[in-house]
Amino acid sequence: MDRTLLGGFTPSTFLKHYWQKQPLLIRGAIPGFKDLLSLRRLIALSSNEACEARLVVSENGRHEVLYGPFSPGIFRDLPDKNWTLLVQGVNHACREARELLHRFAFLP
Repeated sequence: MDRTLLGGFTPSTFLKHYWQKQPLLIRGAIPGFKDLLSLRRLIALSSNEACEARLVVSENGRHEVLYGPFSPGIFRDLPDKNWTLLVQGVNHACREARELLHRFAFLP
């Protein structure tokens, strides 16, 4: 494991003392980390059959859940706020996400 990951903890130390035992905040856990996906790319992935996508829209205290894949045009009609896009399986369609996930392969 990269020694810069998780503030320098070894996998065994992290698993023994923290994993599912107590909360731990590590600021800068991955030095130099940048967003993997732009909103445009995430929206594109939400139209991909390889990824499971859900869109949650909140209005007047009510939540509506829509299930993808989505046509990119649906996002033009959304309000400026009060919506969330969740895309699962991004690691199957995005090399950078797959590489990030691999860095945590020591987790059970």
